[in-house]
Amino acid sequence: MKRIISFLVIIFTLCNFGAVHAQSNGDQEAIRKLIDSASIKTMDGFDDKTSGLMYDEGAIRITLKSQSDYDMFNGLSVDGKRKVMNTLAQSYWGDYLGVDVCYVLIVFNNKLYAIAETSYDAADSTITLQYFEQGSTDLTPWKNKSATPNKSTNNQESNSVKKSKTKVKSVTIKETGVIIKNNTMLPAAQVFNNLGGNVQLNSKANDIIMTYGSTTMKAKLNSRYVQINGTKISYSAPLQIINGKLMVPVQLIKNLFKADIKVEHDTYSFNSKYIKSITVVTDSKKVTVPINDLYESYQKYFGKTAWIIKPQVIITDLSSNFVSEKVKNLAQIKIINVKRDSTIGDWIDVYFIYKGKTYIANLKETSFQFGIYTVSPYKQYNFSQKYWNQIENMSISIGMTSDMVYLSWGLSDRHSKDTYSWGTTDIRVYERSYSGDKYLYFFNNILQSISTY
Repeated sequence: MKRIISFLVIIFTLCNFGAVHAQSNGDQEAIRKLIDSASIKTMDGFDDKTSGLMYDEGAIRITLKSQSDYDMFNGLSVDGKRKVMNTLAQSYWGDYLGVDVCYVLIVFNNKLYAIAETSYDAADSTITLQYFEQGSTDLTPWKNKSATPNKSTNNQESNSVKKSKTKVKSVTIKETGVIIKNNTMLPAAQVFNNLGGNVQLNSKANDIIMTYGSTTMKAKLNSRYVQINGTKISYSAPLQIINGKLMVPVQLIKNLFKADIKVEHDTYSFNSKYIKSITVVTDSKKVTVPINDLYESYQKYFGKTAWIIKPQVIITDLSSNFVSEKVKNLAQIKIINVKRDSTIGDWIDVYFIYKGKTYIANLKETSFQFGIYTVSPYKQYNFSQKYWNQIENMSISIGMTSDMVYLSWGLSDRHSKDTYSWGTTDIRVYERSYSGDKYLYFFNNILQSISTY
């Protein structure tokens, strides 16, 4: 009888283990699908002042796209829900580098179903979670101020104190990182070399191997998934080649080197904020990487032919020497890069090649289309060679049209236009301190007179 009871107990245990194991596999598959398909929106207290977030707080809104996705999320265990929310929070931390707390919202049909609060590198089991079975229409970020800091936060703080006491070697690399879809990407080779790590790229097989100490990361080029010592993890942006260099998410750098990330912001144009540089800090190294926050906005022009409107720009060589005389007006150039000016944040530096040499055109960001033509003006306008010669030499004469004057002298400083029954008058003023202001009088778009005051 005892043997029969023992046998039944064993069978019962095995059946329950099989059910738990199957449920675990089901959870894992649902978690993976939800992470891959969710729609993400991020915000932070600095940029989204109406969100109710403090300066050091960020939030992620995860919108489930279909009823099946919601049913899948609803069917997860509490730990499964935490896993989905915390994984996405950790993966997208690059969207608001520098915040201390992240609130994670699950939304379906514009209703809120779950909210979690987490900190960077928090374990899934330690994040606080509230679950709303019926849904809520209040989508503002939730703040559980009574929650006590989790152990990982305390450990991070104590580690930061320890690191601050250790003298570290500082270096600023020349290569720049970029921002793509709110993800900060860093040049792998220079960062790894300066931090004491190693990165190898097999371009034929698209295999990437990154090592640091006892940690090994393996990945495929253009994939968001990375194996860290055999454990699979996903990032919000794939490892990719940009401008001929392997770029990796800053989050990956942090994970591999167990580093702190410091962000230097700067402002331009009425306190608009941008990321100027990222500093990766380990126990012994501090590597600062300049960030080109304009890369995504201007990459469509890289490698393209353009024509430069010389009066609208300041031209220098790579040593910051003024070399305007070396580039003629309407010169055909090739754009190779665009960066924010390091001194004046709302100006940009357009790197271009002209006659085999690299120069920089410095101009206001809002004036890009007026200083750099991406369509040939020689094809756009049907002027006689006489006028093209004048335009290239930046001279004007009576009888020119307003387009000819613009191509030759650039935009006017002041402009007054009136339309009457008998025609249109137009006065354009070019302020020239060294030779007096130039007043150009147009009638029906033809230059009639030039006066100096």
